[in-house]
Amino acid sequence: MKYDVIISELKNDIIRGRYEPLTRLPTRNELAKRFSTTLATIQNAMNVLAKEGFTDSHGRDGTFVVENPPHLCKYGLCIPELPDNIYVWHRVWTLIVNEADRIRKEPSKNIQIYYGIRDDPKSIDREKLEDDIRERRLAGLIMFWPSKDLIEKLGNGEFPIVSFASILVPVPNHSAVWVDYYSMIDKMVAYLKKMNRKRIALVTNAETPRKYVDYFLKKIDTAGMSTQPYWIHGICLCKDSLPWSSSIFQLMLSGKKSQRPDGLVVLNENLTPYLYSAVSKIQLSIPDDIAIVSHCNFPVSGANDHIYRIGFDINIILKRCIAHIDKMRAGGREDSIDEIPAITQDDAR
Repeated sequence: MKYDVIISELKNDIIRGRYEPLTRLPTRNELAKRFSTTLATIQNAMNVLAKEGFTDSHGRDGTFVVENPPHLCKYGLCIPELPDNIYVWHRVWTLIVNEADRIRKEPSKNIQIYYGIRDDPKSIDREKLEDDIRERRLAGLIMFWPSKDLIEKLGNGEFPIVSFASILVPVPNHSAVWVDYYSMIDKMVAYLKKMNRKRIALVTNAETPRKYVDYFLKKIDTAGMSTQPYWIHGICLCKDSLPWSSSIFQLMLSGKKSQRPDGLVVLNENLTPYLYSAVSKIQLSIPDDIAIVSHCNFPVSGANDHIYRIGFDINIILKRCIAHIDKMRAGGREDSIDEIPAITQDDAR
């Protein structure tokens, strides 16, 4: 019998619970008899299982299933961008990688990152990802804004996948985690009301769904605040475009005090540095001249710009995704999107 068949059968025994974590596998002689093969073939198969993280040799005491085998404790994390592409690699991706490293330090939660995972199957990590899924080296997969086709190709309805997305794709063994932007806007408007601001501007990503802008307009109207059409701007987040936004912000914030906004909401943190640059150039004081509240992916450190931040903790998002994978592996089903509420900088770590 070929050793790859032996590997597959022993791996099935581990995954199906015949050999549970920390239990000893049969001896080499017993396995050779079971599979009608040589000790050398058995040893080759055992070497592969150990390399893939399923087993560990304890010398004369035998070979044991590890405490945290990959099919239970290794979670794939797919990032659609490549780190060396400066045009699309924003702070959020660096933060996700850092938080994945933080979670990886927990013995029972190992995260494997795959870069450039899109519909195009030509990326280097795509081949490795498909191999890890096929060889059952992952407990499940976390994906950011994947297409339905990509979910179906990778999951095939059998492999647990959690999407970070605002839409739940109707695919078996799939769930979605998203962030509650409405709660973030609620907290932002409440902060500006507490600061006694009346004239409110908004800057955001050009791709922000209109429903969030409409909700913002409704909230400030209910709160007794006002805005102007030329105080609301959607900016492209590409690296070539972002520096130009500072000039737009300068123009919006210039002029007499009564003719410019005294409060400003930023719905995408990538715009915040350029906004701060504009405020500094026209020598406005935060929050005395203008109170600014910005979206933020936490954790954040070293911010001394007096801009108040409200947003979402990446560590919480990743752990919630992992919890969904564990639930699906246990037979649980999801039929709605799990939305994570916004937190303020006072609540963040």
